[in-house]
Amino acid sequence: MEGKQKQTDYMSKEYRNFKIALAIAQEIKDRQLEANALASLGSAYSSLEDYPKAIDYQEQSLAIALRVDSSVKTAEILTIYTFYQF
Repeated sequence: MEGKQKQTDYMSKEYRNFKIALAIAQEIKDRQLEANALASLGSAYSSLEDYPKAIDYQEQSLAIALRVDSSVKTAEILTIYTFYQF
């Protein structure tokens, strides 16, 4: 049980940091940073096995990556997203 609590505490801090990064990216209108923050949030939710939220964040990240024509980020997100489909 202690290990699970440590993971939850760590994920809470990680989640908070990613949300701050997302807010900053949106404020400064840095779409690439926004896509990265959303993808990181998706990964954080995946670690908690909350796959619906993980997929939602990854889809948001993918939409931005496609709009800014970031082929590298698009490939990264599609690789992660494909994993959730199985």
